[in-house]
Amino acid sequence: MTGKIKSKFGDDVFFAPWHCPLSAKDPLFFVGMLEVYHIRFFLGGKDALYVVTIPRRSVFRLIDETHLGKLMDILKETESEKPLSKNEVWNHKTWKAWGTPFLKELGSLVFLDYPKEDQFQYIILTEDESPEFVCYGPKVEVYPGRNDIEIMEKLFEEDIRTRQEKNGF
Repeated sequence: MTGKIKSKFGDDVFFAPWHCPLSAKDPLFFVGMLEVYHIRFFLGGKDALYVVTIPRRSVFRLIDETHLGKLMDILKETESEKPLSKNEVWNHKTWKAWGTPFLKELGSLVFLDYPKEDQFQYIILTEDESPEFVCYGPKVEVYPGRNDIEIMEKLFEEDIRTRQEKNGF
């Protein structure tokens, strides 16, 4: 699974794996979200906390697995038309998507500064709420262990300081 995968959801809907430290983590749970200077999604694996950071003005939403499943369960490979198994889809936790209803709802204004090939959304599959977002270059950090509260507090304080320094409040 390396190239774009066509979805039966629509002629112009495509997916491709997004390779990052979260890609093969199973199970993966949505732990929380922080929006101060950046938007940070906290995702928990068995032995680490993963933090996905995107710019504060990025467009995002959280969806449940039922909504996401409708889109992801109907993938097929573009070249061979061979359907992907549920395991192939759900075992890869991170995706890029083009032409989805979410992107169409946003319209072209969200992509004013984006080259055509970068006009896609990111999707992270979790066991509960799944973030999907549009931004340029999300950052993924891995915090070994599960010191969730300590890590979240540290990043909250860091964002508050950054916001005060940059914005004066």
